[in-house]
Amino acid sequence: IHELRSIIQQEGSRGLYRGLAPTLWRDVPFSAVYWLCIERFREMWKEREEESPTPLHHTGQAFVNGAVAGMIAACFTTPMDVVKTRQQQAVGATTERVAHHHCNHNGAEAYYKSPKPNVPHHTAGTFTFMRYIAKTEGLAGLWRGNQSRMIKVAPSCAIMISSYELGKRLLE
Repeated sequence: IHELRSIIQQEGSRGLYRGLAPTLWRDVPFSAVYWLCIERFREMWKEREEESPTPLHHTGQAFVNGAVAGMIAACFTTPMDVVKTRQQQAVGATTERVAHHHCNHNGAEAYYKSPKPNVPHHTAGTFTFMRYIAKTEGLAGLWRGNQSRMIKVAPSCAIMISSYELGKRLLE
């Protein structure tokens, strides 16, 4: 509750939606790529099968389909995930902070403002952040963390779709 109030006081209700645009730019294409891959993989299995698979066999196929489709979709959408994360991190990075520094002047204390890093303001648009990352880190910067993301996404997508397919078959 404290954080919620703080965000509203500092940024207004708009602050509650920080990261929404890059999240949608990530999640909508992810779902489209994921489900297109799932459907294509299903068709490929059907073309290869001579008889109807058992529920367990079908679940195994769905597991593989989900893992591979998830990795493809994750790789495709990683730049938007990077932008979303950077945009959310920029909130602290772009605000001026007063630093507390002890000096050896008979116990006197000095206060100074830390310089703002050269990053876009957290309210900057998705593509502003994307251009900034590409300019400062190269295109590879947009895929930073891709391997970790694929390692995380593959099993979750595999478990989700295989559980769905197994449940669907068992309830038929």
